[in-house]
Amino acid sequence: MSQSQTKTAGMVPDRVLRHRWETPMLAICGIITIAAFAASIYVFLFMPEAGDSETEGSIREMLQGAALLPLLALAILVTRYFMAAGLRSGSVKAGPEQFPELYAMHVSLAEKLGLARIPDLYVANGNGVVNAYAFACDYRRRYVVVHAEIARLVDDYPDVVAFVIAHELGHHKLGHVRWWRNVIGIIPGGLIFPGRAMVRAQEYSADRVATTVCNQCSQGIGLLSVGPYLQHRVSSGPYMAQAVEEEKSWFVRFANWVADHSVNTKRYLALRAIEEHGLDRHGPLFL
Repeated sequence: MSQSQTKTAGMVPDRVLRHRWETPMLAICGIITIAAFAASIYVFLFMPEAGDSETEGSIREMLQGAALLPLLALAILVTRYFMAAGLRSGSVKAGPEQFPELYAMHVSLAEKLGLARIPDLYVANGNGVVNAYAFACDYRRRYVVVHAEIARLVDDYPDVVAFVIAHELGHHKLGHVRWWRNVIGIIPGGLIFPGRAMVRAQEYSADRVATTVCNQCSQGIGLLSVGPYLQHRVSSGPYMAQAVEEEKSWFVRFANWVADHSVNTKRYLALRAIEEHGLDRHGPLFL
């Protein structure tokens, strides 16, 4: 599918938008979570006494801790509402009369993506940090937060800002912000595999969503790499050459393996591949 075709693909099925490794990683995380919880119940019921060895005792304590997963899940749910309260009270909500250009872009992208409920958009002070994120408490309370360092570019570089917003809306569209995903990510979350791999796959998926409604998404990687003051001076040719060269480095590949977000050069190559060849191309998740 060509770049021009993807621009009309706002209603592409979610299974096509997802990175090919997202669902397998999610399934493995779910299996680990269920297995750990089941093992913890077994330990409580049939192995109440401490073991003879220190290692056995440590394993038993760890498994018994997994039995608290339902309480931790409830704590996460409550915490999300407190986090949302801090978000709303510490940021500025965009609307028709507040950051109207940014708000209009946000609404337009959400409608193109076919979101049944448009998340609220907030602008926050990033204190120099270039970032944006998606967040949700429940079905009705959904948010996209964009740091001012990105929002300030909406007039001069709308394509770059649109990519960032569409990426965050992609997380909402594909359900990445759902409460239960946080729950099944608790136990495997600290593991390189599958926990961090699942997060990387979700980031790739959100990038893929953005390509269906935005132009030249790969330019957004320049913003993430050098910030809002020099992103317009990043030349695609030299940066492409750099990204291709970095693909040869096993240290870069290892850095990508242990990260929860794929390194920028790999994201750039993945976006360029989609822009040129369509959604049948997927970014490398592991090496």
